[in-house]
Amino acid sequence: MLHVVAVPYFAARARGVLGAAEELGHSIMLASSGWSSWGEAEHGQRFSQLRARGVILAGSRVTDRNGAKVLSGEIARYVSNGGSVVAIGQRIAGVESILIPNVSAGEQLGQELLRSGYRRLLVLSGPPRVRTSADRLRGLRAAIRGTEATIEACEVSFNRRGGHEGIRRMLGTLGRFDCVVAVSDDMAIGAIAELRESGVSVPGGIGVAGIGDVDLLQDFSPRLTTVHLGLDQVGAHALRICVGGPQAVTTTERRVPCYVVQGDSTRASDI
Repeated sequence: MLHVVAVPYFAARARGVLGAAEELGHSIMLASSGWSSWGEAEHGQRFSQLRARGVILAGSRVTDRNGAKVLSGEIARYVSNGGSVVAIGQRIAGVESILIPNVSAGEQLGQELLRSGYRRLLVLSGPPRVRTSADRLRGLRAAIRGTEATIEACEVSFNRRGGHEGIRRMLGTLGRFDCVVAVSDDMAIGAIAELRESGVSVPGGIGVAGIGDVDLLQDFSPRLTTVHLGLDQVGAHALRICVGGPQAVTTTERRVPCYVVQGDSTRASDI
């Protein structure tokens, strides 16, 4: 289950799941929850009725306590009937969880930008209820703590359209910033496109960075400075866990490593 299939950050996870499923001889049903824990619970009920062997929750968690409670109940029923559930992104109690290090990704990127001489960051963040966005912003803020650097956050949609929207909204004040940091690559691509349309060069006029290192970047110019998260491998790993059989009472958490990939959309560090 994904929130939005069209977002490359989530599509990369799905691609990894599909590749592993083909290798292992399994069929996959794909569902989009539309950023809703209630939607995930409804799809979970359908998968249970269809006797699906396992469910992978591949979307970011959202801050919806009532929806999360409903989803937890559906997960408990599904697992008690012999199904396997794996969560990608953040921790979900009672199931195998593959944790994406979003805070660390934001912090590592922030530290690299500081080493490259950037001090005035405009962060295009998604809605605060989206944990992935909130955690990455928290990591960026941690990176500049105790320095002379500043961050101003602009809340936009967690997609390419949000990148366009953020630059349009802040265009009149862009001179106050030396780097735009988007909390996803998709948003960063939208931001660069909007900057080009507005006659602002990257990185000459302003630097731009993202997080995710999605495959789409291979054909994008300038090459985006980003944080690699290995999303395809995460999806494949989740599928292998999911089809390994009913889960034990004790579940485990696995953490994904991350590292900064220096591109041409920001100045290179001298260090």
